[in-house]
Amino acid sequence: MSSMPRLDYGSTTFAGIPTYMLDWLQSVLNAAARLMIHGRRKFDRVTPLLQELHWLSATERIKFRLAVLSFSAAVAVTSGRVPGKRPALGH
Repeated sequence: MSSMPRLDYGSTTFAGIPTYMLDWLQSVLNAAARLMIHGRRKFDRVTPLLQELHWLSATERIKFRLAVLSFSAAVAVTSGRVPGKRPALGH
């Protein structure tokens, strides 16, 4: 089971939080990466671990989730899957 869905849950609500809270979130992500890759010591560099796992940093992760949410909303509106007026295209 991957731990990423749990870290991603509600991550869009972290947009705009103070730096000290982002640092805390990044430390949680770093600890999870160290747990996933066995044989790593506490003070080993984490960036190679995140790259090996194909994980984004906390700030990149929040930006990505916001982009996906925005794109999904835009597609839903333009395809008529949400109630309301459809935007005029090509004007």
